[in-house]
Amino acid sequence: MTRKRFHSIFLAAACAWFVSVSPALAQAGAGEITGLVRDQAGAAVSGATITVTETRTNRQRNTVSTGDGIYTAPSLAPGE
Repeated sequence: MTRKRFHSIFLAAACAWFVSVSPALAQAGAGEITGLVRDQAGAAVSGATITVTETRTNRQRNTVSTGDGIYTAPSLAPGE
């Protein structure tokens, strides 16, 4: 086997491995919802309770907005 042919085969194998592995690395088992709570005048609302509900199971998760009105519900299981 010539050196050039060896490099071609090695490069093809490396590319095939990378393509087969890379989609698996990009998948995550959880999601996140982030938002901003504002009043009718557009001012941020701190301390607002936000409830996230999974519609199939009716499972609920609560979070509270920060002083800037920002809320985050991290590590949510896949669902609707």
